Order: sequence, then structure tokens, then C-alpha cells
Amino acid sequence: MKKPAGSAADLLLTNGRIHTGNPQQPRAEAIAIHGNRIVAVGSSAGLANLGKKGTRIVDLGGRFACAGFVDAHVHLLSAGLSLSRANLSGCPSRDEMLSVLRDKAAALPEGAWVQGRGWDQERLEGAWPRREWLDETLGDRPAVVWRVDGHILWASSAALAAAGITAETPDPAGGEIVRDGTGRPTGILKENACALMESAVPPLTAEERREAVESALAELRRHGVTSVHEMSPPEVLRTCAGLREEGRLSVRVSAWAPLEEDLSQAERLREQYPPSDPMIRMETLKGFVDGTLGARTAAMSDPYADEPSTSGMLLYDEEGLARILRRAHRSGFQLALHAIGDRAVHVALSALDGLGGGARARRHRIEHAEVVSAGDVSRFNSVGAVASMQPGQLASDGLWLARRLGPGRLSRAFPWRALVDQGTPLIFGTDWPIEPLSPVRTLATACGPARAFLPAEQASGLADQGRLTVGEALDAMTRAGAWATFEDGIKGSLSAGRLADIVVLSADPFTMPPEALGELTVDLTVFDGRIVHARE
Repeated sequence: MKKPAGSAADLLLTNGRIHTGNPQQPRAEAIAIHGNRIVAVGSSAGLANLGKKGTRIVDLGGRFACAGFVDAHVHLLSAGLSLSRANLSGCPSRDEMLSVLRDKAAALPEGAWVQGRGWDQERLEGAWPRREWLDETLGDRPAVVWRVDGHILWASSAALAAAGITAETPDPAGGEIVRDGTGRPTGILKENACALMESAVPPLTAEERREAVESALAELRRHGVTSVHEMSPPEVLRTCAGLREEGRLSVRVSAWAPLEEDLSQAERLREQYPPSDPMIRMETLKGFVDGTLGARTAAMSDPYADEPSTSGMLLYDEEGLARILRRAHRSGFQLALHAIGDRAVHVALSALDGLGGGARARRHRIEHAEVVSAGDVSRFNSVGAVASMQPGQLASDGLWLARRLGPGRLSRAFPWRALVDQGTPLIFGTDWPIEPLSPVRTLATACGPARAFLPAEQASGLADQGRLTVGEALDAMTRAGAWATFEDGIKGSLSAGRLADIVVLSADPFTMPPEALGELTVDLTVFDGRIVHARE
């Protein structure tokens, strides 16, 4: 191979099993990188002459490499904060939850708010936690703790008082203040009612925000994630921009702004972080059509099997949603609609359908789509909607999914196979911190049998869920994620000229038994041409 002019490598990965994502050259052994771009992909022998004095050569020793993971759904700030706040994930009892909160309070300055996330009423035999539990443990200290899905808040009496939430406070549209028999708030705020607490919680300082973002970046590097799609307030984008100036930003951020009637802030952000920027860009608006299955606030066409008194809730009226989407679409924004229940998915697809033929070109997205009616699966194609899904949620929700949906609807949950078979663009994310940050878990859940990640009694009910091939799942985690943000020409696959974002895994998932995929580890992460993580 003749050495291309000016293409001597700064970094050479050699002797690997490389999945390029490029159909013209599906497999390779070596990748040569100059600056932040790939200059050649080929055999180890063929690229050996691209070395020079000072070239860093990494012998992969037969390990697997592919394009860096694109996590198509994360929450960067809340994920970073979750690493330092009270973590109730997996707590099996009231006593253990309160013990974690007590320990966290003891480590905080006097009077500081106790904050955390991760509780799940399903681990409390379905009982919602109450403000009295916090009061008895923390006294008059204000405390707010998010449910694992981030859609329900558990607050102490002191926190409710600080926010001015009383028996006389009306429920906001699209939200609920849960009350006891006397009308007094129990401490549980659902969906849009959570916003009533925002003005009372002390705001983050710039330093706290930076520490949270840097903590999140460290975890992303460790898991091979080189690009994220996520919604953060403008302050977080400013933090990311500052880190970029210092050469410390180690992930590409495709940011979302809230879907609102007033587009002025979103338009300013798009101008400040234009779609042409490969590091920080903002051209997407996110709206919440419903809640979650775990909280029973996901909007379903029929009542929940384990609580027939409710079918969940829509957070927009249908006419209002259609109106705001039309305005945003006309202004050139991409739309990402959180819709989990089958009714919410139907409403979201109908609203997108009302935008006309131009909707397909904007690659508008449905986020989650955990339950989809048979008639609406095909509408993803007719509408031109991208399916943005999180397989890891099946590993968590599967513990109680059959109870929520009943046997008749269970087969319509997580319809990855049906969507792929009909050619719907499918992209995968983790939804960190609601779910663990683990692309390996995403791969294992999408491709492996349910028995590999669920107890036998739950796995049996999901035995017929369609599995994906390793190639299909990796495409949803790399190339398709880049395509969804109009960046597949510069990243998401490995070929000359593309950005050098690469992940190296401990073994080749194409040659592993599906049930063993969860054993993979991320051994090396290359971002923008630099090695930013190497497993010890």
C-alpha cells in the first residue's frame, strides 16, 4: 500500500477484529489516525507503513473494535449529580432507603437539602413512600428524592412547605399532587406537579454543575460512549463549551431544548450551537407526551392490568400538541417526543403525521415507544418517524411488566424486531441515570434471551420478544445514532475521513453466545483521535 501524502499516523490500532460499519469494507485489522480523523482502514501489514517516529502503536491482540457508541438518550447533568447524591436504586425496603438518606444527610452541611433518586415503589410491595417517612428520619430538613424514572418526586414536609405546596394547591395540568384522605399532600408529586418544587430547591452553583458534568464525562469514557443525545439546560451547554475550550470535553453533545410555545430560547441556542458543530450542537426540541409505565403515568389505550382505575395520563391535549409541533417544525427544528404507552405513541404519531411530507426529512423521533399497538407499528414508516428506544429498560421493567400490561398487551412491548423488519430507523440509548450507563447491557438485552437478564418466571412471559442480531443492534448504537442527527457522514462508522471515535471491546460479540454478551468489557475508548480510556 502506497503511503498517502500527509497521512502518517499519530495513532495506529493494529491486529484487531474491526467491525467498520462500512458495507464497502465490513471488516478490517487496523486503523490509522492522524489528528482527529481516520486516514486509513485496512490490514495490519498494509497500514504498517503509516507509522512514523512518535506514532503511538496499540496492538489490539485480536480484540474487537467498532465506532464509538452513540448513546441516543441520556441526561448528562442529572446523571452526573446522581453519582454524588443519595442513590436508592435497588433498595429493597423502606428501612434501607431511609438508611441511605440518613447517611447522606450526615455527610452534608447543616441545613443543606437532602437530594437523591432511584426509589421504586415496586420494591415496597407497590406502596408509595410518604412524607412522614422522611420527616421521621430527617426531622425538619428539606428532602426531595426522585423515583427511578425521574417522573415522580418524593418530598418531605419541609420541602413541601418551602415550595408552598398545601392542601389548597391545585393540581397542574398534566400532573398530580397525591393527597391523603384529608386532602393533605402525601409527599408524592407526579409528572408536571414536580415543577412546583423547582423554585424552592437551591440552584446549583457553576462549580457544582461543572463537577457533575465532569463526573458524567468520566463514566461515558469508561463505557465507550463518544456521542450523546440529551436534554440539558443552557447552563450545562455553557459548561460543556468551557470544557471544550480547555480540551476536556470527551463526548460529542447533540443537545435538546424543551418543546415550548415560545421558541425564542431554542432559536438562540441553535444559533449559539449550530448543527454544523461536530462537538456541541442544538437543533432538537423534546416534548413529553406521557409519563412512565413504572409510575402508571404512561398513557395507555386501556386501563392498567394491575390498577384498572387508571390508564395513565397525556401531558398535552392533542390539539395543543399538534399546534406546538407545527410551529416548531416550520421553524426547522427536529422533534423528539417522549411517548411510552400505546395511546401516547398513537397521539405522537398522529401529531407528526399532521406535519405533512416534510416531516420525514427532519428525522423526527419517538422516544421510548415501549408499548405500541399493532396498527401503529407500521405508522412509524408511513409517518417517517425514527424509533429511539432503550433495550436496557426491558431488563428493569421486565420484573413487573407482565403485571402492568396483562398477557394480551405483553407481546406489543419493546417491538424492536417488528420495527427493524419493516425498515424503520432504529436508534438505541441507555436513558442514564434512569437506567445504568452500559452500552454492553444495551447490546446484551437487545440480542440475548430474556433468561440472561431476568428471573425465570418473568423471562418466560417475554420468551417470544423479538431479538436482534448483533449487527442490527450495533448499527442502532453507532451508525444509526449518527444518522439520526444528520452526522453519519462524519461519524458512526470507520472509514477514511471520518472522526476518530472508536471503542475496543474485550471480545468479538459476533462470535459469542447471545447469553454471554453481558460479559463484554470496554477495554479502550478513542475520542477525537485521542485515547481517553484504557482499562487497567
